[in-house]
Amino acid sequence: MVERHDVVVVGARCAGAPLATFLARAGLSVALVDRATFPSDTPSTHVFQASGVAVLGRLGVVDRLLAAGAPWLEMAEFRIDDVHARLPWPTRPGDPGPGLCVRRPVLDTILVEAATAAGVAVRTGVRVTGTVDAGGRVAGVTATTAPGHAAGGGDGEEVRFEAPLVVGA
Repeated sequence: MVERHDVVVVGARCAGAPLATFLARAGLSVALVDRATFPSDTPSTHVFQASGVAVLGRLGVVDRLLAAGAPWLEMAEFRIDDVHARLPWPTRPGDPGPGLCVRRPVLDTILVEAATAAGVAVRTGVRVTGTVDAGGRVAGVTATTAPGHAAGGGDGEEVRFEAPLVVGA
């Protein structure tokens, strides 16, 4: 099976899914490929400062993140040896809010859903196995769908994603 796009983004988490969303909104045909399926746990949490929250706002996902239980960080607390400080989270006029703390299974899933809503060809459960070479340039990736995972295109099927631009995210 061969899919042709303007851009292939490999990695559908907090870097790849937003990139794919913005590219699709700009009118490009985008494939977003990840070996994971979502929600997918990873031992990580992200804390977004105001500029990051603004990007989440441009993606249109802040309300969904808040509804899923992501808390605003109103206070910052620091401890180093015997030094302890508890301060209000700094904000400037025009900031969309203070910091936002988001668990990765929630964040990644909502970002992948936003990419899908933007028209991105989201292919999860697909493991990239190599690159496609065209005249000394990377012109796509080869991949295998996970056995039993039809969302990627089939059951253990080889897939080729061709594009003039491939981004590893």
